[in-house]
Amino acid sequence: AQSDALSTSLAILILKMYLKDDRKSIVKAENYLIKTQVKSGYWNEIDFIKPRQQEPYKSKTITTAFVLKALCQI
Repeated sequence: AQSDALSTSLAILILKMYLKDDRKSIVKAENYLIKTQVKSGYWNEIDFIKPRQQEPYKSKTITTAFVLKALCQI
């Protein structure tokens, strides 16, 4: 399965919280996020929730916020 910036950032946050010694996986995921950043500085929106069955909610603001949180978390 192909990853996306939102899922990767959430995975990084979990890894940093519980598996701090798994630096190899964290660095690999951080590099993926850096490579997927759009030139204007944000990350593309990813389906976040589905308030209605055929209308997923997407937000580049939410995606970018989680990515930045994951990259800045120590």
